[in-house]
Amino acid sequence: MRTTTFEFAAAALGFLGILISGPVGNGLAPEPAQAAEAAPDSKELRIGVSEYPGSFHPNFNGQGIRSYVGWMTYRPLTAYDKDWRLYCALCTELPSRKNGRIRDVTLPDGRKAVAVRFTLRPDAVWGDGTPVTTRDVAFTWEVGSNPAVGVIEQDFFTKDVVKLEVADEKTFILYRQPNTCTPENSKGLILLPEHVERAAYERDPANYKVSSRYESDTTNPGLWFGPYRVTRVEAGASIVLERNPTWYGRKPYFDRIVVRTIENSERLEQALLNGEVDYVSGEYGFTVQRAAQLEPRQQHRFKILWQPGFAYRHLDLNHDHPALGDVRVRRALLHALNRLRINDRLFYGRNILAHADIHPMDRGYEKDVYRYPYDPVRAGWLLDQAGWRAGQDGIRRNEDGVPLEIELWAGAGDRTIELEQQFIEDSWRQIGVRTILKNATARVLFGEILQERRFNGAALFSWISLPHDPQDTVLHSRQIPTAENGWSGQNFLGYSNPRMDRILDQIGQVCDPSANQALWSEMQTLYAEELPALPIFFLSQPYFMPLWLEGVEPTGHQFESTMGIENWRRAEDR
Repeated sequence: MRTTTFEFAAAALGFLGILISGPVGNGLAPEPAQAAEAAPDSKELRIGVSEYPGSFHPNFNGQGIRSYVGWMTYRPLTAYDKDWRLYCALCTELPSRKNGRIRDVTLPDGRKAVAVRFTLRPDAVWGDGTPVTTRDVAFTWEVGSNPAVGVIEQDFFTKDVVKLEVADEKTFILYRQPNTCTPENSKGLILLPEHVERAAYERDPANYKVSSRYESDTTNPGLWFGPYRVTRVEAGASIVLERNPTWYGRKPYFDRIVVRTIENSERLEQALLNGEVDYVSGEYGFTVQRAAQLEPRQQHRFKILWQPGFAYRHLDLNHDHPALGDVRVRRALLHALNRLRINDRLFYGRNILAHADIHPMDRGYEKDVYRYPYDPVRAGWLLDQAGWRAGQDGIRRNEDGVPLEIELWAGAGDRTIELEQQFIEDSWRQIGVRTILKNATARVLFGEILQERRFNGAALFSWISLPHDPQDTVLHSRQIPTAENGWSGQNFLGYSNPRMDRILDQIGQVCDPSANQALWSEMQTLYAEELPALPIFFLSQPYFMPLWLEGVEPTGHQFESTMGIENWRRAEDR
């Protein structure tokens, strides 16, 4: 679960020296003489975000902005609320053994399974008036289990669930692997409209990812069944959503939501201060640095909330790179980064230092894992041990004379990200590593470069995950995207470790609390030792809302605040 480029010249002082002495300017646009502070007369809410979805299809592309927009237009079968509790979003009752919706069974072929019975809400209707039924469940299952298609959660369809049984128009049974600890959790299963999508799917399943009506006919009302439906898109710039007349839940207050993408962070700030947007998303808006700089001057004009959450900032490493497949090189690169200084200077100390990929607030967190303090001397020693020796020009080379060179990819258009890249570049240069900085818009970075593993080195970005999620789509070897599996999965690293695979296979099926926690601890211990990716921070999320907006409830996880969009309203119109 999920970007005009600022050019910074290090000049004679050098980037690191500037960073040690303090933040590099504040980058703030001049305050306008006047800005619209009152609520607009029309019931329209304009949200500013920093990314644009690379796809509108709910089961492709792990880019978080896709789900941020998507939760306004559809709902998963089950979801986590702001208090990290699982609930029914599209079903009538969360299955449990107590209510008889979960039971152990033996299948006709002798296999053991856990039968989980779900009933869809009787009033759920697609935007064109077609009821949401088990026909959509069966079709979603057909698409998800087809390896030629390559959905994100392919393991859910092909491994976690062994059989689907349709009972009637609204009820179905998922037969899950025996001993599944949380069989009631549908892992964000989102239904597809069979009556709209089947023709595009059957025409060519292998190309369904690009031929889907979500891409070719995005404003088709039959694609959406949430509080809003998409009525207009301007690729890369804006998405207009209007009230869905067939929505079964609470009537949304706003007639129209405009999600406007402004990938340049200074321009996004200017748009907020000028009143071009009403609200900057906490999940996909300002960086921590920009928000921390803006807050003291604008706290009287906006409601500003800081939400700790599961945004895991890290460096994905391509393990097919000739150097990065060696754990000694990976450890050296992390030892060379003064992450505490990055946090203090670029993020005002607001982030939590990460030592593995599980957040300290998660109940599965293991605090006693190996930690990598800033130690450039040890970093150099590790590179020596790995056979990368410093040359006369300071750049390390192997015995064949090949330089230690790493591409460093990140999103484009944000000053903080570019400063972060340059700090990493300077840190690695000091231990003899040449870094080539590369940037791309978020939709290109996530939709193409990472998904198809076209980065020759490292990529700097953040995941937002679910509570108590072991990250199997990121770490399991089955989840390595390839042309053969339709580029499904999110193990962009190419990381493959049988021990990690075993842990991830067992972690959802060993249900005894102490034994289960032992697996969580082992997973994080292995992660910290192996460093499949380099952990940096868990980011705070800054929300900049107009004073008149209420009902926004940050969650900190992958089911973002837009899951409650129908509760957002103007304060004076309660």
